[in-house]
Amino acid sequence: MTSPIYRSPWLYRMVMRILYGRDYGKRFEVLAEMVEEGASVIDLCAGDCAVYEEALVRKEVSYHAVDINETFVRYARRRGLSAEKADVREYAFPLCDVVLLLDSLYQFPAFLESLVDQARRKAKILSILEPVRNVASHRWKIVRWLAAELTDYGEGPVETRFTERELRELWERHGVTEVRNLGRDLLGIWRFE
Repeated sequence: MTSPIYRSPWLYRMVMRILYGRDYGKRFEVLAEMVEEGASVIDLCAGDCAVYEEALVRKEVSYHAVDINETFVRYARRRGLSAEKADVREYAFPLCDVVLLLDSLYQFPAFLESLVDQARRKAKILSILEPVRNVASHRWKIVRWLAAELTDYGEGPVETRFTERELRELWERHGVTEVRNLGRDLLGIWRFE
């Protein structure tokens, strides 16, 4: 059953702001640094489109959000953004400058190989931001269980998360160009130019 967090963009953003605290917007600014003015950006698993609203809007990019959740797609469209409902694991994105995948790889890590392959053919940059310090990795079982339940985006609770070491090794096996530690998150960048 889909978690309440994924039924309300407002609740989703509030939870993310609580989890990240004062670093919430900083992570988006780091992503925006690699996006050129006027670039075309595909945001996979876009959720509430916070990366656009917090950082990319000032760059006047051509932004397109893709999410499996109809509530988030309607939210984006109501805000005047280009958005479509699709399962990113089956989505063939168009030619673009930048592909983003934020806070979602843990839901389907096997997707990385096809994502990198597709981005290599259709984009200049693939950027993945993924948390490596998670509530879902808490030492208390009840906290881990609650975190898994609350991250059910509609396909069941997701219990596994990446450690920093696991994520770095996975990305290195798939040819990551650069990895940055942003505290709670790792940022992986693939450059194909």
